[in-house]
Amino acid sequence: MTAFLIVDDGGGKKHEIVGRAVVGRDADCEIRVSSLSVSRKHAEIEETATGWLLKDLSSVNGTFHKGKQVKNAVLSAGDELRFGDVRAAFRVEETPSEASGTGRLLQTLSVKPVRRARPVAVLVVTLAGIALLVAATIWSKTCSGRKAPSAVTALPR
Repeated sequence: MTAFLIVDDGGGKKHEIVGRAVVGRDADCEIRVSSLSVSRKHAEIEETATGWLLKDLSSVNGTFHKGKQVKNAVLSAGDELRFGDVRAAFRVEETPSEASGTGRLLQTLSVKPVRRARPVAVLVVTLAGIALLVAATIWSKTCSGRKAPSAVTALPR
């Protein structure tokens, strides 16, 4: 999964987080914020084995997760954050390489498929096939149960 931090400091810029990112005003920060309410190295977002972790780096104006000031917090997709006075949103998106098996197979095809099968059409064709097989089975049973008429029938006198 790829994580993003959407920072609302005037532009609403979307920052991709790869493994670890520091939020702050310093030039060394992966996510730079120009507001003076944000410390030079304000907070850190890091991917761990259990998920994404938000960690305050002893900021002056605090790091907030879901409206509460925190030192550490486990992040979930859609969480609202605040660094000083700057609001941000944490998002997680599935990358194409993490798509389902079908998605990975479609990516490897040299010619893109024209379109996907429509579920209703598949259902109609399947039901029509089943009806045809049932009708053929009934007809076969009906025909095999009859005796063939004899060529000459003797009439009683």
